[in-house]
Amino acid sequence: MKQNFVLLIVNICRAASGIQRRCQSIETAQIAARRFILFLAFLLCGVFLSQGAAATSLSQYQTIVEENNGELKEMRFSAQAAKEKSDAVFTKFFPSISIAGAIFDSNIINGFTKGAIAGVPRISFIADYLESLHNGVSVAGISVAQPVFMGGKIYNANKLAKTGAQAAGLNYEIKKREVYAKAQAKYYDAALISEEIESVDGYQKTLNSLLETVEQAFAQGTISKSDLLRVKFKKEETDARRKKLERQKILAFLDLKTFAGIDKEAPIKPELSFGEILEPDFNPDDFNSCLQRSSEYNLLLANANAAKFEKNIEAASYLPSLAVGASFYRLDYFYDNDFSKSAAYIQDSAVYAAVKIPISAWWEGANAIKEKNLKYKAALEKLKFFEQYLILNMHDKYDKFKNAYEHVNVMQSHLNFAKANADETKDKYDNGIETLANYLEALALQQEIQAKSLKAKAEYFKAETEFLNSISSQKQSGI
Repeated sequence: MKQNFVLLIVNICRAASGIQRRCQSIETAQIAARRFILFLAFLLCGVFLSQGAAATSLSQYQTIVEENNGELKEMRFSAQAAKEKSDAVFTKFFPSISIAGAIFDSNIINGFTKGAIAGVPRISFIADYLESLHNGVSVAGISVAQPVFMGGKIYNANKLAKTGAQAAGLNYEIKKREVYAKAQAKYYDAALISEEIESVDGYQKTLNSLLETVEQAFAQGTISKSDLLRVKFKKEETDARRKKLERQKILAFLDLKTFAGIDKEAPIKPELSFGEILEPDFNPDDFNSCLQRSSEYNLLLANANAAKFEKNIEAASYLPSLAVGASFYRLDYFYDNDFSKSAAYIQDSAVYAAVKIPISAWWEGANAIKEKNLKYKAALEKLKFFEQYLILNMHDKYDKFKNAYEHVNVMQSHLNFAKANADETKDKYDNGIETLANYLEALALQQEIQAKSLKAKAEYFKAETEFLNSISSQKQSGI
């Protein structure tokens, strides 16, 4: 039943991931899919907890981290804000349209309120009535202006905003890989401590059984007191180590949950489930081509391009600008504020072209343009300088990856030896041809090497992730 439930959850998660991939252009769909996967991850953890076999895979934990980690949230919002800014700058290409209107009461036209007409006697009651009337006025206008030439200022401002959005996106991708790598490291650290505690528990059982046997043998006078004390010392030493590991586990799990941005009481249990350990076979000659798709390199390139666009914008600020436009207005007068019919009106329209020449700004223009040009050259030099270090970093991460693989093999050979040595020493001890001290040392060595072997495997996958991050690969190790 539980296997069927797990299969169902996995299939639903895959379907949600497919929805997310197909809706990458729709930001809300991406967020909804991530939250859906996150909900299912917690649901799966809760079901396992209720059945006493809780387990959280590395991929599930990284999904939780991606959704809730504070650093990643900040970078994600910054990337979204940069995109909104880029879209806003693009509207500078659009025409500028303004509409205005007003309605008010006025006596500015005497003929509308005065009954006196040249050569006609004034009749007082009619004149008084007309003078009590008022005329309403309405005015409305619309103006449209289109920038035609701004010296390239709008074009370069748009390119600069797009470059800023690109840089923000690259920063997010870099931070995301860093956070994924940290999540992997914290996950394995917590899992290793849990695994080591289980190993120590098994070692303690062996020591407890051995202590009972030794105490009986000591009571019968067949072994020395020093052998009895040696076993007790090993037991006390192991008990102290067990308590130390428990304290470390509390801190490791607290760090694990804090980094993921989840409640400290949330159900989560990392497990050491390693993928296949393969020998690194990447060709270092391909590092130069990897550089071109590296997020770090493209971020430096975006920085250089931004400096270039800033230089162009500065130069455009001192060039003439041209805009064309049209405007229309109408002024209506209404007798006695009766707005149903216009008694008189004035309207007009105009088409114009405006040229602006910033003559006084030229005094400082030459120095300002030189300043931006020097900053652009500095950005190019930074790109040229750091691209060599990026390639060097790839070599360094790959070398560490290969060392980690070799260390796994060494530790596996050492573990095979330690297990064989412990078994042989036990047989010899049971047959009375090996000392208790050597038997205890063989058991301790086996337990120690087993823990180191697991750690070596975890370090292998950490090193693989660090290498893949250096070449901006999308693969995530250990998932």
